[in-house]
Amino acid sequence: MRYLTIFLCLLIFTGCASFNPQNFSLGVNTEKKLPDLNFNYEKNKNYSKLLNEFASQVCANSSNEYGEKYGSADLKVLYLKEKRNAANVGWMLPSLLTACTLNLLGFPIFSYKAECQVSLVIYDAENNIQKNYQSKATGTVYNAFYWGYSLMSEDRINAANFKAIDNALHEINSNLEQDNFELANNLTSTGKIQEIAHKKALVAGTVEAYDDFLSKYNYGRLAEDIQNKKIDMVYAAANKVNTKEGYEKFLSDFPENKYAAVVRDKIESLDQNYSEKLNSAGSLKDRADLILQYPDKAKSVIDNIQDIAEIEKMVHNYPKIQNTVIPILENRILQQIREKGSDDRFCIKNISTLQGPAHSITLCQHESHYTFVEDFEGDKIYLRNFKERLPLAEGSIHRYNGRIVQNEINNIVFESNTDKADYLTFAVFKELGYVYLRGKGKVILDSGKEIQLGE
Repeated sequence: MRYLTIFLCLLIFTGCASFNPQNFSLGVNTEKKLPDLNFNYEKNKNYSKLLNEFASQVCANSSNEYGEKYGSADLKVLYLKEKRNAANVGWMLPSLLTACTLNLLGFPIFSYKAECQVSLVIYDAENNIQKNYQSKATGTVYNAFYWGYSLMSEDRINAANFKAIDNALHEINSNLEQDNFELANNLTSTGKIQEIAHKKALVAGTVEAYDDFLSKYNYGRLAEDIQNKKIDMVYAAANKVNTKEGYEKFLSDFPENKYAAVVRDKIESLDQNYSEKLNSAGSLKDRADLILQYPDKAKSVIDNIQDIAEIEKMVHNYPKIQNTVIPILENRILQQIREKGSDDRFCIKNISTLQGPAHSITLCQHESHYTFVEDFEGDKIYLRNFKERLPLAEGSIHRYNGRIVQNEINNIVFESNTDKADYLTFAVFKELGYVYLRGKGKVILDSGKEIQLGE
């Protein structure tokens, strides 16, 4: 027994074989190449080299992402594990009977076996499964003097794993060889992925469909065709709206295109016409139309309206400009309060304010609590210590949508069940407190008293 123990110790440390994954070559070699496919496989495993070699053997251009593909292939190692090896009894028995003399001549004392299952699923360009291959295989290595692996070496595990995968890929390749003619014919008759995607994008005929195509295929003549069609569509939309803002965004998105010179002329013409139109805009409708056409000039249009009630009327009569006009209106009222005071506006005194920049935000009821929403241009959710907080700096604007108990404003309830044109709106002032700006709703004080606003 002592001699056997010594022998095993020697075997543990004196196995000569070593294993380097980079030196292991896949034995698969086929002359029957499939049409070019997108091969998908794990690229961060130590056996990924085998999968890459297999893909290269099956498809000549599988690694070329810009090639014209006729489909895709998913190559996966579904499992890879050690397999119980009953043959070890057969190796150990002669060793024991000969007091390990045979082993000194190179006879194995143990073997290590790995088992795996490899899957190859091939899809055509329409993403239909053409073939589904499954292969289970084993790989065996030996623990022996001179030519085998050490008992404690990781190399024996890696070598067995590689052999198992290699054997599974051989079996799959053999089936591929038999099916090659039928499979290649089915793939080529269905067509190329990019051509089919191109046809689908054209049928959809939307900017979203074009963007989806270009995100996947941003090369070649078909990509150029889709890009040109997208430019045509975006230009047509900008031309229909006919605003400086729309044209400037078009040039920002597509700096060099066949419409660039025309668009620059249109911007120049709009700038020249704006002053004339502003001077001749006598009615609220004229001014609303001017804001629609020149959204970047909205503030100057509003500044020419002296009566805040007229601006409110514009907000309610012309919904298309609400998102642009309401923030301007809020700041107009805010500035008026700063200059002239709150007068007879409802005001909640003695609130705690904070230092920092002002934020405007909408508070929306959500079950038993509320959430912050950026409803209008310029809105910004206030973060403190990486958490959303109620902005309480001087000049901050709060709009209420729903029934909200405001713990940070003396536990007062704010209730407003209207559309966004009439959200109950308050502003924070360091000296004046929490001042009502505009909108419809009611405030319920902690005494239970209800105050109706905006009626």
